[in-house]
Amino acid sequence: MIYYYYIMLVMGERRMDAVKGVLQEELEYELKVRERYEEALLALPKGSLSKKRIGGRDYFYLAHREGPTIKTVYVGKADAEEVQAYQANIAKRKRYQRMLKETKRTIRYLKKVLNVKSA
Repeated sequence: MIYYYYIMLVMGERRMDAVKGVLQEELEYELKVRERYEEALLALPKGSLSKKRIGGRDYFYLAHREGPTIKTVYVGKADAEEVQAYQANIAKRKRYQRMLKETKRTIRYLKKVLNVKSA
């Protein structure tokens, strides 16, 4: 009977090692994903588009924060292709920010489960 419990104990430890290995691989993967998202966010424009009506025509400006001040940069007229490109890139940035937030949440959870102090 003791032999049976010993076998069950050894098998349980092996299973736990396998589970920890899978979780460790997942943590490494999520860390790489976080790095890719952060790099992608650096390439995308920060801020938001604002529309101003001047002389009956609409013009778009990119407004973003630099320290305590808000800077605005002229993008183009309402029908310009640049405006559409900026809108697409800003939407992509928001999507990446949401995915990055979820990835960071997953990393925190995996570190807690694996009892990892830093990675």
